[in-house]
Amino acid sequence: MARRFNKLAKIRKAKQRAGNHSSHKKRKQQAKMTNASVHVKNLSFRSLKDAEILALSKGLNFIPNPTNKNVKALLQNDFKEFSRKLRCKYHFCRNNDLPLHPFYENTGYTPEKTCQALETYIDKTQIELSSIELYRGANNISTQERKALHDLKNDQSIVIKKADKSNTVVIMDKKEYIKEGIRQLNTHHYESVEKPNIAEINSIIQERVRAMKEKGSLDKQTFHYLTNVNETVLRPGRLYLLPKVHKLNTNQNNAESKMPPGRPIVSQIGTATEKIGHYIDHFLVPIVRNQDTYIKDTTDFINKIESLKLPSSCLLISYDITSMYTNMTFPELIDAVKRALEDTHIHKMIKIPIPDPTDLLFLLKCLLENNVFEFNGHYYRQIIGAAMGAVPSPEICDIRMHEITKQILCLYEHKQNILFHGRFRDDGFIIFNGNRNEAERFFTIANSIHNLLKFTYEISESSMVFLDTEIYKGNRFENSGILDIKTYIKPTNTFQYLHRSSAHNKAVFTGFIKGECIRHARNTSDKDVLRKQLLEFNFQLTKRGYSKHEIKPIIEETLSLDK
Repeated sequence: MARRFNKLAKIRKAKQRAGNHSSHKKRKQQAKMTNASVHVKNLSFRSLKDAEILALSKGLNFIPNPTNKNVKALLQNDFKEFSRKLRCKYHFCRNNDLPLHPFYENTGYTPEKTCQALETYIDKTQIELSSIELYRGANNISTQERKALHDLKNDQSIVIKKADKSNTVVIMDKKEYIKEGIRQLNTHHYESVEKPNIAEINSIIQERVRAMKEKGSLDKQTFHYLTNVNETVLRPGRLYLLPKVHKLNTNQNNAESKMPPGRPIVSQIGTATEKIGHYIDHFLVPIVRNQDTYIKDTTDFINKIESLKLPSSCLLISYDITSMYTNMTFPELIDAVKRALEDTHIHKMIKIPIPDPTDLLFLLKCLLENNVFEFNGHYYRQIIGAAMGAVPSPEICDIRMHEITKQILCLYEHKQNILFHGRFRDDGFIIFNGNRNEAERFFTIANSIHNLLKFTYEISESSMVFLDTEIYKGNRFENSGILDIKTYIKPTNTFQYLHRSSAHNKAVFTGFIKGECIRHARNTSDKDVLRKQLLEFNFQLTKRGYSKHEIKPIIEETLSLDK
């Protein structure tokens, strides 16, 4: 009887353990799905399966483990290219100290065999590679997730894009995506055109380039770069939209919500104007860097802010220029560049022959007026503004925007109260020693000086966000008058870092962790604040599959360094 009772008790305990294991597994799967759903925004009518959400949540830069098929052939091809570079290094080692030409292109030149030692090394290494045994590593994606990726890729009713200003993966209905694109293309910024004659556009550009060579305005390398164009593969640009999910209303989180506004990007890769865009940009960058309001990046901004000792009553102001790229006309952009070329002595900053301004402006006009692109099988041309996606567009607009800023300051009666004014593209930052009404007068003038450009702004006495930093009046400011700084993390940030199981090289993950730690240390003036930010960074990395053992040493090293 006792043995029977013990047997029944054991059965009950086994069932309980099985039930606990099942419920634990269920809770673990639910937590996994909750974490994955944060990184995926489904705005389509397609109901996503769990495997599809898990696959997409790994990010668009995730690499599944490749198969072993053709690995040896690929390995041999890679080593062949490596051997070519070794031989080139041996033949041209005397020219190591010479800087590369700005328009240098890899010629693929294969030199003859070199010294016996180097050739012996190449031969022996090639033999070892041919005899190496290859082992397939553990699969970093499940069979269901791999099938989910295949199904999503072949679903022609949806579009998958990265969100604007974040790494969130957004799924949209293709009809709604096209509808949003057409809505933007039906504005006064664009016009519909027939199928463009790309060969004719390229012929006009090449004719001018050859004339510049005859005048001596182009050196041999630059001329080869601009004329090395395969006319058979030239194509129009391609428009795509990055969905601005941060502008969705709170009641638009279901599949029935309308498509969020998209940021229009025109890819210029493979177009007739791609190379002249790089050429023009080379001469405009020094002009922009010479501007008194120029901010190169976050590091440059921090260095400038930390050199200022400010009064305790100063105001912190940030502003944004709405749709700066698409709200400037071609004539005003070309005229602004013309004036900048006349006023700036770029010959001191450029190491290659400087073209005649008329030639550079002609190429600029070709670039702006022939910005033809394709969307949904139809062709369009931008008739107002510089295309986002064209290489020189930021510099062209910066030059014109600098002129507008100077016009505003000429009319502004309190400009002596501006202690600092810096601008990065369409975002500006001002430190003002005056009252709010005097500061707002600046933007009243700014919003009346141009028909299309509008300024939005924020004014604060204590803190302000600019780029990826938050500038505030903290302990350092109270003691020395220097503003405190810390890394700003947007509320919409989903921390979709590169997933640790991706088939990237190990050095990529280590470099990423170290780079982010350095960024936090650079952007943060208070060590206690830095410690909290790095702890949060550590927490978010572990959710993406990173080991604490590979994170902790780098964080400790960062905290041990002086700022």
